[in-house]
Amino acid sequence: MAFTMSHATRIPAAAAPAARRAAAAAPRVGVRAHFRITLRTPEGQDTAFECGPDELILDAADAAGVDMPFMCRSGTCMGCTGRRVEGELVQPDPGMLEPTHEAHGFALLCKSYPRSDLLILSHQEHEFYLSDCDAPGATVKISSR
Repeated sequence: MAFTMSHATRIPAAAAPAARRAAAAAPRVGVRAHFRITLRTPEGQDTAFECGPDELILDAADAAGVDMPFMCRSGTCMGCTGRRVEGELVQPDPGMLEPTHEAHGFALLCKSYPRSDLLILSHQEHEFYLSDCDAPGATVKISSR
C-alpha cells in the first residue's frame, strides 16, 4: 500500500457508520466482565492485564500501568497499532485502518474493544506502514514469537 497525503488527511470519524458504533456500545448480555489481554513486544516479552468489554484496550493498558506507544488517542497517528494474533476485538471506528488491514489483524488499540481474551503484538506501527494489504493476493505473515 502506498501511503499518500490524501490517505493521511481523510477524516475517519465521518466515514464510520453510526450503526457500527451503536452495535459496539450496546450492552452485551452474558459477556464476561473482563478479558485477559496479552501484549507481546517485538522482543517477545509478554505483558498481561484485564480489560472490560466496554473499555478501550489502550485505556485499560494505561490504567494497568502498561507502557504502550500512542500519541493522539483518536486513531490518526497510528502509534498504538497492534496486530491481533488470537482472540476477537471490535473497532467501531477503525480510524485510518482500511478493511484489508483489519482482515490482516491490524488494530488501533485506542479504538478497539475486546470480545474475548486476546494476544496482540504491540508496537506494530512500522509493520503497518510496511504492509501491502491492498495488493491483489496480499498475505501478511503473523508470527506469535
